[in-house]
Amino acid sequence: MKLNALVPPPLMRAWIGACAMWVSCAMATAQEATVELTVSSTSVTQGDMLRITLTFVNCKIKNIEPPQIKGLEWRMGPSTSTSTQWINGVTTSEQSYTYGYSVTGSNEVQIPSLTWSTTKGLKKSNAVRVIVQPSDAPIAKQRPTGQRAKAVQRDLVTAIEPNKRTVYLGEPLVLTYRIYNRYNNLDVRNYDIPELEGFWKETVQAPEARWEPQLINGKRYNVATVRQVVAFPQQTGTFVLQDFNLKGYLRINFFEG
Repeated sequence: MKLNALVPPPLMRAWIGACAMWVSCAMATAQEATVELTVSSTSVTQGDMLRITLTFVNCKIKNIEPPQIKGLEWRMGPSTSTSTQWINGVTTSEQSYTYGYSVTGSNEVQIPSLTWSTTKGLKKSNAVRVIVQPSDAPIAKQRPTGQRAKAVQRDLVTAIEPNKRTVYLGEPLVLTYRIYNRYNNLDVRNYDIPELEGFWKETVQAPEARWEPQLINGKRYNVATVRQVVAFPQQTGTFVLQDFNLKGYLRINFFEG
């Protein structure tokens, strides 16, 4: 990842007290009611079966019909599941419906944002874009879109996310270090944050890292923010931010990990 540091214009001043106000972690309200739409794959071939799951978080729905989506033909479902979690005194309930569709469209299928009448009022699900390849063509991997999604191409990845790519000399830059994880049984033991050469930095005090669910292009990830740093470039030029590594333990079965 490259960053550019430039000479500041006249009268420009950077205040660390002000920049600390810019640092924020977007956290979902514990009891917020939402509807999440996820897919089994965002890159498919014509004729494939695509699974679509609707998850009603902290809300319920009584009557639900298979969504009618252009480029997809409903084949089966729903299969249903319910779950309830209690963490630190906060209860989260989920009610999921999974449908099977045959892919009939070409090029791409746009699953729009849909409105659902739930026990907590009208709620909208997220939109998802699915790339479709001809049945006689090799399938190509789709690159996710969006700033965060660009870094997430595997089931487990670390990412350094700057709040901007070009800064002036001495201007504050906020760097957020995150882990994106789709495993349910990952125990992160350690992570190695590299030094920032050419920067003076202040580490922002943040709550203890914990997994937060997040939808990225129709896939659910557990995301942990492990560090935030306010960095001030001390020289001009182009800087390359090195990746950071993690060591973890993944439970395979009762005996192995």
